[in-house]
Amino acid sequence: MRCNYLFLSLLVASVFLSTPLLSNPAKKCKTVTRATIEERFGKPIKCLKDSENIECYGNHLQLISVQFDSSDGVTNIEMITICNGLESLTKLLNVIIPTNARGKYVQKLERSPSSHSCRRVYEEEYQCVRITYSEELCMGCAPASIKANWNVKEDLDKR
Repeated sequence: MRCNYLFLSLLVASVFLSTPLLSNPAKKCKTVTRATIEERFGKPIKCLKDSENIECYGNHLQLISVQFDSSDGVTNIEMITICNGLESLTKLLNVIIPTNARGKYVQKLERSPSSHSCRRVYEEEYQCVRITYSEELCMGCAPASIKANWNVKEDLDKR
């Protein structure tokens, strides 16, 4: 009987002291690299305007501009569509940076000029990345852009 009590006590203690079987993937940051971008979009194309340290991918309907650090890690991405709206770009963003790889969700900020404006702008801040969404809604088509910046921690510390 005493042996069963000891075994049960050890079992209960091991449950409380053991590490969880499932980690929380939402708090992990994903490093996006040049290899990840080129695997998805192919080799870079000529950018519409020359910019130092920026490479472009995609086509004239959806253009992706990417800035890399010295280790080929992505520091900034800007995706632009001439007429397809945010929905097409958001699907693409979710492939490049899945929501469970952005880190902990911090907040959403509405940045639109006014509630009656044709332009809608908002930001989502995560532990690892800040994403700015922008869309024009009064033109018959929907030009849109998404910018993702990995320097969020520095920006948040300055606030």
